[in-house]
Amino acid sequence: MTKRVASFTIVPKDRAMTMRGADQLGSAAARMAQLDGFLAASSGLSSLDLTLNNLGDEGAAHATSRVLGRNTRLQELQLRENMLGAPGMQLLAASLAACRDLVRLDVSANALGPAGVRSLCEALGKLRKLEGLGLASNQMGDAGAAHLAGVLEDSHALRHLNLQWNDITARGAFHLACVMGQCRKIEALELGGNNLGKEGGWLVAGALAGCPQLRTMDLEGNNIGDQGASRLAGVLGCCSSLTRLNLSMNDIGSEATMQIAREMHHCRALTNLDLSFNAMGQQASLCLLEAAKGCESLLSLRIAGNKRGTGSMRLAELQGLVPALKVEVR
Repeated sequence: MTKRVASFTIVPKDRAMTMRGADQLGSAAARMAQLDGFLAASSGLSSLDLTLNNLGDEGAAHATSRVLGRNTRLQELQLRENMLGAPGMQLLAASLAACRDLVRLDVSANALGPAGVRSLCEALGKLRKLEGLGLASNQMGDAGAAHLAGVLEDSHALRHLNLQWNDITARGAFHLACVMGQCRKIEALELGGNNLGKEGGWLVAGALAGCPQLRTMDLEGNNIGDQGASRLAGVLGCCSSLTRLNLSMNDIGSEATMQIAREMHHCRALTNLDLSFNAMGQQASLCLLEAAKGCESLLSLRIAGNKRGTGSMRLAELQGLVPALKVEVR
């Protein structure tokens, strides 16, 4: 049953509650008044979604602390897009730490910065069951990455980590790479939209050898170049569980692309490979297509935005040999 409150929606179902769109109510006082009514009914929840409410520091801290106080067995908490900064995270960190059963936490698209991430990490150290952590678009930078690395080495249950769009460079990549080997259960690592560069790409790629269960790897838009891509090719033999690999927009040339093509056979579960908008030439594109023939699981290969001259007749021939494969060349 869905209950309408002002202009946002509350959906109670199976001990889960969702409140979205409260930002449409206008004033902060109006949002808080409706929020208090919403929270009064919350107890025994396993899931709470407060995405896209623009609660701000005080509102987010008030809301979350109040809910967590009577829902310490909460397993999933969504706080995306709430204008939550370092002061708010400092206020609610203690309440988060009390939720020892929390499995998924998403605070993406806020403004935590390094200080907010540091406060969050104080809580993360207590959350031994946490499997999914979303921190995308939080301006955490290298300092935030260093704070996070300090708790990741003890996050043995972690399976999904999203750090996209956080201004992380090679310095932050160094801290993360040092502890990735401790996250033996990690299945998805999303680092797209940062600024790792060649050195950072090299460091992260090398660390993947210690992540045998990795299934999804996103390095889009990091300018890792041939240096980072070559190192990644060298560890593909340790990534037999990999299903999705996104290396688009990384200034990867022909030589590194051909190295990846030669090592693709190790990834027996690979379904999606994205090398679009790089700097490979015709020969490298054809090497990828040839390698795809031996990759029976591969369903999608994106090489659009590279140098022209892939060779339409040869492409058609190769696609005929792998009819289930979708190839995007332009």
